[in-house]
Amino acid sequence: MSDDTISRRSYLRRVGTVTGGAAATTAGATQVHPDASPVGNAEAAVPVALLAVGVAGGAVSLAWTQSDWNPFTAEEPPEGMTAEAAYTYCIDTARARLSNNKSTIIDNKNIIQNLDHRLYGDGKLVAIEKINEQVSQDEVEEAAIEEAREQATTIIKNYLKSWNEGVREWGSMIEMLEEHPDAEITDVFPNASYDHNNSNDGWVFEDGEEEDHDYELPNGETFYVNTPAIENSDHMGGGPWFHQGSPIDPYNTDRVTNDEHWVAVTHPDDDERHRFNYLNPYDWLPVLETLEDIVEEVEEGLETWVDGVYGDVQSGDLDPADLIGPRELAEMSAEEEGVDRAIADLISLNAAVNLDREAELYFPDLGISVVGMIALSGEQTLEAGDVIDPNEADQTFYFNYDVSSGTGDWDEWDAYDQIEAGVMYFTEEPLEGMEYHISTISGEVAVVTLDDFTPVDEDDEHLDPDDDDFDEDDIERWEVDLSDQLDDRITEVDDISAEAIQDDTEYEMLVLNREFEIVTFRDEDGEEYEETTYEETIEQPHDDDNYITEEEWEAAADRHLDLIERYEESQQDDGFQWPTIDFDSDLNPLAFALGAGALLLAALASQGNGGGGGGINVHNHDYGNHDDDRNRNH
Repeated sequence: MSDDTISRRSYLRRVGTVTGGAAATTAGATQVHPDASPVGNAEAAVPVALLAVGVAGGAVSLAWTQSDWNPFTAEEPPEGMTAEAAYTYCIDTARARLSNNKSTIIDNKNIIQNLDHRLYGDGKLVAIEKINEQVSQDEVEEAAIEEAREQATTIIKNYLKSWNEGVREWGSMIEMLEEHPDAEITDVFPNASYDHNNSNDGWVFEDGEEEDHDYELPNGETFYVNTPAIENSDHMGGGPWFHQGSPIDPYNTDRVTNDEHWVAVTHPDDDERHRFNYLNPYDWLPVLETLEDIVEEVEEGLETWVDGVYGDVQSGDLDPADLIGPRELAEMSAEEEGVDRAIADLISLNAAVNLDREAELYFPDLGISVVGMIALSGEQTLEAGDVIDPNEADQTFYFNYDVSSGTGDWDEWDAYDQIEAGVMYFTEEPLEGMEYHISTISGEVAVVTLDDFTPVDEDDEHLDPDDDDFDEDDIERWEVDLSDQLDDRITEVDDISAEAIQDDTEYEMLVLNREFEIVTFRDEDGEEYEETTYEETIEQPHDDDNYITEEEWEAAADRHLDLIERYEESQQDDGFQWPTIDFDSDLNPLAFALGAGALLLAALASQGNGGGGGGINVHNHDYGNHDDDRNRNH
């Protein structure tokens, strides 16, 4: 046991905070409360562009695997909307929820397999405390397993709260459409079903209405899982039937299995761009099954571990004050300035990284090249030229890049109609968060942003998106008036470049979800490499027979903090070119359309978790947690 006056835990906390603060000053980052925005304090620039073109499912949040957490919540539907505006609101809100669910829960199904490392660490620390209290072996085992169960309960509860909030939000939209004099529910949610067989004759099954949706958490608490009332299509010739599925009971125990268990979303005009499904229990189920398997494995493993060390480890041989577990390492790292929460959580979850290399990725169907740092859910060697479809891979691919450094050439302008009377046209919608530097052959430069543009139809008549009869399909191109910035107002465009408006260095972590090709790897000196090996961050993950000496605990903590320090250094190094985005002229006109992706990122950036003043948390909810006598917990 250490004889230091200050415990190792206290020392490392003190050193880590100082180091992180210095790094942030150089990198230009902003300190963020660890339970705030999961990826920092971003205000949406290049990330919005990447989300809009579908490079990623959304900004990564792993905070739900760490501590008590409130899911992404939305405001109540606004009043006074036209039917068309109400339909658009519902589609955008559902799409934002789908994106958030993917980036927060579904896309992280691989990395959470490493949660056993964290739960083992929590249980072992409590076991060591009990050994030092000289209690019986049974009491040590019970305390260790109880601690692991408590931590697992927090994680699973966060998972279920996220599902409940999505269902609750869907119910609010249904009620809005139901009360609207000119709107029809099934115009947007075609399989919504007002099931008169359920106990409340409502759209959402809530607390206490269906016993089979009570879920027993690892610590014995009961959590009620909300479910949407939907109607499945004709099944085996028996006609449509009502269905209420959830991650804990995807098709109800008394129902015949059917594939259509999701909430369907469409548009009254049957526009395929607005047709998708979400709140699909089968997308969520693998995550819950993995979590349940981990809890069972850790419980059995802790029994084995205590049985092996009890009697061999004497009281006082290990002092918990000198030991730092995986969960506390993640919390400590996330408290540092300059380290975003997603990175700290990925490292503590044993993600595979190579902090000495950046990768240039090319997305062939979008014509975009992006440079950043890759992290994987497991070890792997990647080579230049590899073409990877993340949806078909066993790995989850995370991507970290600087939101302020997005630049590229913009070719989406009308070369036939040059600048006349100071007016020119873009053939694709400008990106939110970017400014466009328009250079003319006269040697002048005009700078414009999205707000400077007006959509026009095929006759170049101005369109107003706020008009009730506005139809985005009528947009032919986007007009901008440069006359206030140009002396020569009849000229030609020489070049247009796009740059992120945000100036401060700030890093975002995304989940890649579409096919990409690895162009090359580079180190901090710009030297290129044909391949890069990604190794797990934890050299010795917790299991049922290790971490019985202080040296093992120290080595793990030192390894974690070393990786955090190297990550900070990689952000400061001017040698890394973070990143370049090339806007190919062949991009689909819809590829840059902003909508739910932008709304989601803005919401995530302003969201405050833990019940405090986030810009999007405008009302509190009961997420379904209750004890056996069904007294609500708020």
